Amino acid sequence: MQILRKDGFKVRVYPNDHEPAHVHVYKAGMEMRVDISSLEDGPEPLDVQMDNKNALRALRLMKQTRVSCSSGGGRYMSSAPFEEAQMLDKLSRAKMVTEASAEPRAVEAWYDEPRDMVVVCFDNGTEFGFPRQLGQGLAKASPQQLAKVRVTPLGTGLQWETLDVDLSIPHLIQGFFGMRQWMSELGKRGGASKSSAKARAARSNGKKGGRPPQPNAREE
Repeated sequence: MQILRKDGFKVRVYPNDHEPAHVHVYKAGMEMRVDISSLEDGPEPLDVQMDNKNALRALRLMKQTRVSCSSGGGRYMSSAPFEEAQMLDKLSRAKMVTEASAEPRAVEAWYDEPRDMVVVCFDNGTEFGFPRQLGQGLAKASPQQLAKVRVTPLGTGLQWETLDVDLSIPHLIQGFFGMRQWMSELGKRGGASKSSAKARAARSNGKKGGRPPQPNAREE
């Protein structure tokens, strides 16, 4: 979900994202994940795939702009001084961590209309897919809208910009398809579906329910 658009930067959050509280900043096909959990220390770069000039501008923007991190339920605006030399050092270290990461990164995603699934392909050749209706914000989307999915530059998220939908790929793999309220609703639907199926099975098995009588194992 987009929470800020300013000076060519787009700031987005994933639903139910992991700690620490952070945002994803995008510009011109580049991305940086920024820790905004500390008002005292100011914004901290975590994962970086952005040139230093734009990364510094993005971090300065995060420091100066009051943003609402809806997934974390809080608001952020740092009062910490912005030391450019110190921030460049942090950017350098964050880029090294990003480049050294051994975790598979998504490189491509598409909507498989015949199967009604979203499929993600990783840089190690593996694929992962999930039913479209499970993803928060995708249930009522048209095939044309679903086809506009793109992988984020860091390879850790899926975006449907026209739908304002962002989903974390690591969360999807773990079975989390949206915010807690959405997951609760999915659970209720699943429970209702199972109960309905059991009721239909009981009716088909006899007037009093239950399985039909089993024949004796031995003939007298």
